[in-house]
Parts: sequence; structure tokens; C-alpha cells
Amino acid sequence: MIEQEDGTYKWEKTDITLQDVSKIEFKVYEDHGLDVAYPDSNYELEISEDGIYTVTITFNAETKAVEAIATKTDDIEPNAIDSVGAESTNGKAVKVLHNGQLLIQKNGRVFTVLGQTVK
Repeated sequence: MIEQEDGTYKWEKTDITLQDVSKIEFKVYEDHGLDVAYPDSNYELEISEDGIYTVTITFNAETKAVEAIATKTDDIEPNAIDSVGAESTNGKAVKVLHNGQLLIQKNGRVFTVLGQTVK
């Protein structure tokens, strides 16, 4: 997360393909450890429809408040992604949520990002 001028912290990721997802659950962990996290229970970010999104998470270190916004920026191209091992039709890296994991595929390799869970 990157500290902002107002003292809050922000994480933003663009061009995330969310398909067959109703919510994303996450926590903000303190000092790279797993012992202290905010909120106490998972933060749930509702996703209303399939699409390509920008996801922004903000954290106020003073109040420990966590906020998140998922902004739909585009529709999913038909047949661009169908499962793990899917390939981009436009040569760019593919980001897709599959079986509860955020996956990025580029140059034939698939990476799991932070074990983010989705229901």
C-alpha cells in the first residue's frame, strides 16, 4: 500500500477480470505479519456483475478503518477467458478469479496473487 498525503494508505489494481464472482474477501495485515489484521473479520467487497474492474482499497492507520471500491471499467470480451490456462485474445496478461484465487497468466505461466478468496 502507498501512503497518501492525508495519511491514509491506498492499494489500487486496474484491469482485473471478475467473472462468476459475487464478492471478494480480504484483510489488511500489519507489518507483513499474519497476527494483526483489519478488520477483525474479512472485509467483503460486493461484485454485482461480470466485467473488468479497478479495485481500490484504502486503510486509515489511525482509525484502522478499511474501505474498498470495485469500479467496472469494461465488459469481458467473449471467449477471452474460460478457466485456468486461459489465454488472452489480445496478447496482454490475463487476470482472472478462478476457484477463489486471483490468477495472472502471462507468457504461458500462471501466478496466484495473495491467495485472495472469492465466493
